[in-house]
Amino acid sequence: MFSNSKKIVVSICKFQELYFAVAIQNSKIIGSSLGRKEEEAALNDISTREKLRISPYYIKEAENLGKAYFGKKVYFKLNPLSGKNFKSRVLEKVCSIPRGEVRSYKEIAHSLRSKGYRAVGNALNQNPLPIIIPCHRVIKSDGSLGDYKGGVDMKKEILTNEGVNIVHNNILRK
Repeated sequence: MFSNSKKIVVSICKFQELYFAVAIQNSKIIGSSLGRKEEEAALNDISTREKLRISPYYIKEAENLGKAYFGKKVYFKLNPLSGKNFKSRVLEKVCSIPRGEVRSYKEIAHSLRSKGYRAVGNALNQNPLPIIIPCHRVIKSDGSLGDYKGGVDMKKEILTNEGVNIVHNNILRK
């Protein structure tokens, strides 16, 4: 998953009772965790076969994960995106969804001139940067939440923190 060109630095912090971690390599975010109740679980979200070096150097990025999880508008200054394949285009499109709004898998596919909304779901399933690339903002066409790496309850919590109205696991769209 990660290249060997330079060591991976990980910063982790506790924010409002949850742990958040980021993995940085060559000044780019290459991995992020979801909000986890245990530090080890946050580190497992970004685990790799390579040895990680824990450092407070990127603590601001880890704190920003926590802030974003709890609905604050944040900016991640380390650009994580590169590439022009379908997966990269999906992730880039998802980054353009404003905080507090959602799009369906089908809407994302159509915006990319594709009919492959399931392929959009597959690309998001491989998102190495949850929260930073806000795949939690992508829902099913019928307004239901759909799947999420951290579980439907976590997806619902993050969206609610962003001000999205949810009733019985369905989005109330404006």
